[in-house]
Amino acid sequence: MLKIMPHSFISMPKAQLLDCPKRGWSEDIGPFNSLVLVPLRTRHDSGYRFMEFVAIKEDFPFKRLSGCSDVMMLGGYFNRASSVNWTIDCLPISGLFNLFHMTEKLHCGLALSSFEIFTETEYNRRNSDAP
Repeated sequence: MLKIMPHSFISMPKAQLLDCPKRGWSEDIGPFNSLVLVPLRTRHDSGYRFMEFVAIKEDFPFKRLSGCSDVMMLGGYFNRASSVNWTIDCLPISGLFNLFHMTEKLHCGLALSSFEIFTETEYNRRNSDAP
């Protein structure tokens, strides 16, 4: 039986999950633990629905990250992400999907039409000066 901690993001309805500050489109918010995917009613020019992404830090909603993306790219445009240790579960109260990595914290790219999500290792490799 799932034990839901009071006031944890796991026990929050959708409206409460979305009740956190929105980051600037290029703001680096640092590492976070997981990402809740929230489908929106509005549609992108592609015909697919926009998604909002809520960063979870230490079991609480921290920042809304995009709201203008119709695609999420694990590992970014160059798809260097390993499929190993990525996990998605469905939150029991809101019914939304929660994406996390089993061993690493996450980082995100800019708030663009295609939303990039990285493990901390991938993010650091991508932003290092080394080839």
